[in-house]
Amino acid sequence: LTRLRERYPGIVAAGICPPLGFEHAADESQKIVDAARQLGAELILFGCGAPKSEIWMARHADELGRGVGIGIGAGLRFVAGLERRAPRWMPASTASPWRPGCTSVPSP
Repeated sequence: LTRLRERYPGIVAAGICPPLGFEHAADESQKIVDAARQLGAELILFGCGAPKSEIWMARHADELGRGVGIGIGAGLRFVAGLERRAPRWMPASTASPWRPGCTSVPSP
């Protein structure tokens, strides 16, 4: 979030990083719902991967009560500069997001 705030001054953003398996734990899902409602979130971006994000949002839409939920996968990581995009010279048909990661050194 720090990098997003630096890149987009004035953005109001908050984040939650639930533990693995949160979608199967009612208490963890409730923490997400409570935080979104407390913040008055109008746009909820889920970076949990497909179809996990979409399934979770569908199950909890009534509890969230407002706003729009969008499953974005690793989109925030790209916008924040935490992940590198495929080189521009690489054809779109072969520029899958995971390919650059196959040749890069993992970060700690």
